[in-house]
Amino acid sequence: MEMSIYERIFTSVLMLVMVAAVIALIHALDTAEPASRAGKPVAIERSRL
Repeated sequence: MEMSIYERIFTSVLMLVMVAAVIALIHALDTAEPASRAGKPVAIERSRL
C-alpha cells in the first residue's frame, strides 16, 4: 500500500495534533487538581464552561 507524500504529511500532522491534544488534556487535569486543593474554585468553574 503506497502512500503519497501528501497522505504521509497529513497522517503525521494528524498524529502530532492528537498527541498534543492528549498532552494538553493531561496537563489541564494536572493543573486543575492543585487549584482545587488550594481553595480556588474559580479555575474549576471556568473549565466547566
